[in-house]
Amino acid sequence: MKTIQLLALIPLTTFALSGFAAELKIGAGPEDGEYNQTIVPAIDAALSESADLRASSVISPGSQANVEQLLAGELSVALVQLDVLALNSATDENLQVLGLIAPEALLCAAKEGGKVRSYYNLTDKYADPLVLSIGAPGSGSARTMEFLLSLDSGINPDKFNLVYESNTLAELDRLAAGSRDLVCFVRMPNPDNEILKHVVDNDELFFIDFVNASALEPTYGDEQVYQTMLVPVSKGVFGLGAEKVDTLTTWVALVARSDIDPQLAETLRTIAADPELLPPTTAAGKAKRMYSSAKEKTSEFTQSAKEKAADLTAKAKAKAIELKEKVQGAVDTQ
Repeated sequence: MKTIQLLALIPLTTFALSGFAAELKIGAGPEDGEYNQTIVPAIDAALSESADLRASSVISPGSQANVEQLLAGELSVALVQLDVLALNSATDENLQVLGLIAPEALLCAAKEGGKVRSYYNLTDKYADPLVLSIGAPGSGSARTMEFLLSLDSGINPDKFNLVYESNTLAELDRLAAGSRDLVCFVRMPNPDNEILKHVVDNDELFFIDFVNASALEPTYGDEQVYQTMLVPVSKGVFGLGAEKVDTLTTWVALVARSDIDPQLAETLRTIAADPELLPPTTAAGKAKRMYSSAKEKTSEFTQSAKEKAADLTAKAKAKAIELKEKVQGAVDTQ
C-alpha cells in the first residue's frame, strides 16, 4: 500500500513505465564510464529495496549535457560534476543537489623535456602558447579545464591553443610525439584505469601537480567546488611506493529538478548519503573511501594539532603564573 501511494504522488514524466515496474531515468555519461557502470546500478539496487522502484541510465556525452537535459525538462534526475554545476549556476535555479556520490580527479599529463613541468608553466606570460588537449566539447573534462582557466587571473587564455578530442589515449600518444604540451582529463582516481597506466608505463610521460589557490575559492551552495588531494596514479609494490599526484578533485553530485516529487527526492537523498552505496571494489567506491580516509586523517591531524596547541598554551600559562609568584615572593621578602 505504501508503494502504491508513493507512485501515485510522483509525476509520470519522471518514469518510463514497463509492465508494472516504474523506472527512474538518470542522466549518466558515456556507456563505459563509472556513472553508467557503477553509480546508477548502485542507486537502482537501493531504490528497488527502499521504494520498489527501478533506475536506469540515460547515456550522454557527460555532465554538461545532463545539466542541459535537466533544465529542458527532459530528465528529472542526473549525475553532474559539481564544478559543471557551478559553471552553469546562472541558469540552474530549477535544480537541487540531492547528495555527493564520489570524487573525481583532474589529471594532467606532460612530456619529459617538454614545455610543462608544473602548474606554474600555465601562468608564464612570456612563454610561447601551449597546446592543451582537454577532452570532447561539452565533456566534464573540457568544462573543468574551461572553468579552471577562467578562475586564475594570472592565466591569459590567449596563451593556449585548446584541442577538443574525445580519444584520450590517442591524445597521449600525440603528447609523447610532441604535438601536444599537456593532456588533461577528469577520472575517478583508479590506478587500474587504462589511461592512467598508459601514462605511468610510458617513460616519456608524467602527471603534473595541479593545485592553485584560486581554484579553492568557488563554492556551490554550501559545498566547496574543488578540494586538493594526493591521488594515487600507480599501485606500487604490495601497496608501497605508489606514485601520487597533488591535484584537484570535484564531486559527482546527484542532481534533480526542483519540481521533482518531494518523497522521491527524500528517498534519493537518503540513498546518496549511504556510505555503503558504492561497491568497494569499483573505481567509484575506492575513490569515495580514499577521500573519506584522507579527510579522516586530516581531521585527526587537525585535532592533534589543536590538542598540542592547547597543551602548550596551558603550560605557558602555568609557567607565567609560576614566574609571577616567584617575582611577587622576591618583592615581599624585600
